[in-house]
Amino acid sequence: MSESGSRDFRPAPGPARVQRPYQLFRDAEGRLSGGVDERLRAEVWNELAILLIGVGSVDEARDLAEQARELALAGGDARTAAMSLGNQAVALMQEHRFPEAIGILEQLAEEQERLGDAAGLAVTQENLEISRANL
Repeated sequence: MSESGSRDFRPAPGPARVQRPYQLFRDAEGRLSGGVDERLRAEVWNELAILLIGVGSVDEARDLAEQARELALAGGDARTAAMSLGNQAVALMQEHRFPEAIGILEQLAEEQERLGDAAGLAVTQENLEISRANL
């Protein structure tokens, strides 16, 4: 992180089609640094993590999703916190770290049940099945 509190991002990864969204996320994050709106900032970081997973930058995505979760929890945004947890698990699955992914997915399933997020829970259960099949 920089002194202003914004993240220091690497150059945009992957194909040209992700360059524009990546730059938009970076610009938005820069404008939100310094505590302007931490809940929105958590959402931006979470969405950027999804983009990074999609282009194979899973280490950075996982780190960003962890930080997004911390921000979301601090801001009382349980749904974004849960989504960020799911993104951490997906990043681990991409790295074939299935035992770790399963632990996170089980925690996520509990959170989604408490939140009443049936659609998210269905995706999580599918990811659990995939992870368990790859042990």
